[in-house]
Amino acid sequence: MRTCVAGAIAALCALALVPSTAGSVVLEPTRKDDPIPNGCKPKDCSLREAIMRANRDEEPDRIILERGRYRIELPDSGIGDDDASGDFRIEHRTNVIGEGRRTKVDGQGVDSVFFLGAPSASGVLRDLRVTGGIAKDESGSPDVGGGIAIGQGEAILKRISIDHNTAMSGGGLWTASNDLKIVNSTIDSNTATGSGGGIYSGSAVVPANAEIVASTVSRNSATGLGGGLYLNGSDPAGAVDPSVRAENVTFAENRANVSGGAVATIQGSDADLDNATIAYNVADFDSSGGGNGGGVFQSTSGTASISDSILSNNSVGTTGFGANCAEGAASGITGEEDVVAAPGTDECGLTGWLDASAGIGSLGDFGGPTETVPLLTGSIALGKLTSTGSCPERDQRGKSRPDVGCDAGAFERKGP
Repeated sequence: MRTCVAGAIAALCALALVPSTAGSVVLEPTRKDDPIPNGCKPKDCSLREAIMRANRDEEPDRIILERGRYRIELPDSGIGDDDASGDFRIEHRTNVIGEGRRTKVDGQGVDSVFFLGAPSASGVLRDLRVTGGIAKDESGSPDVGGGIAIGQGEAILKRISIDHNTAMSGGGLWTASNDLKIVNSTIDSNTATGSGGGIYSGSAVVPANAEIVASTVSRNSATGLGGGLYLNGSDPAGAVDPSVRAENVTFAENRANVSGGAVATIQGSDADLDNATIAYNVADFDSSGGGNGGGVFQSTSGTASISDSILSNNSVGTTGFGANCAEGAASGITGEEDVVAAPGTDECGLTGWLDASAGIGSLGDFGGPTETVPLLTGSIALGKLTSTGSCPERDQRGKSRPDVGCDAGAFERKGP
């Protein structure tokens, strides 16, 4: 609950609309339900009404949310790109800022939660939990981006949890953004009836680029490819292949019924995984056949660069191959200084250290803003990165790493 001091400041805190810099405003919704929009008024403004007010101009506005559950209750009216119903549709530069996981924006199964689809749509979503979204088009049929869908605009997702959302593609997040940054965030327990259980990155008319830093992609599932992350370079005319760079990121306990339990990259798309921990993921989860690459899967001119990382304890169903990684039609997986542990210690020809066990624990809370997979005493990943410049300054949790001789993967046990 926000508190206000006495006097003039207290009067300002009662307003839903607060003037900011020239042309922009700060909006503070005063209610958490989702009534039929009737303007963002003092003492009577919903989150939808605040977003609609921000959409009226192209200035960078801010929407400040307190703790509590903000709900979507109005089904899509089916009238074009209407922001008065369905998902919360951001059309211009807007920053939505909460107070952490206790600020929850809940789709309640009515629709997906946030949609930044217009070319001019961009902004920051920070300190929020985005949950309960089910992506539907105007006719009610399955659509993309259950939690958040982002078009070609720029976006930053910081200290955000995207969990328990469902979509045809991109159960948690669907993106074609030319500049997306995900920092200190969790994409967990989302479902895709197609591909990209956690994140789907597709081709776009501008380069689709995403950077994931110090985050966790976990417990997501896909009926198709890419339980955690799916990069699809299938190019419509004039489109550009997507690329994703992930540093200090944990991919754990994701599953795909086809290939790429954690990550799948196909048809010209590119995944760059640096100091990643890729563990306990499963491909061919339903053992229906044809699924490969329990950790990482590459096919059809897609590429995956995996460096200074851990691939361990991943698996495939009864008929698949490549428990930790698998290459498809063209060899496109490269890397160095990786710890690859049984089963399947040499499936993709990665150079580094092969062993029967990487010496890792289970996914859990070991400090920092996100869950991680810890290194145990005696792990072969300890102190492995001896090349100058190969060690990030900090691990996923924010713990300092030595300049040389840091641990492989996203978790630093030894420290400076």
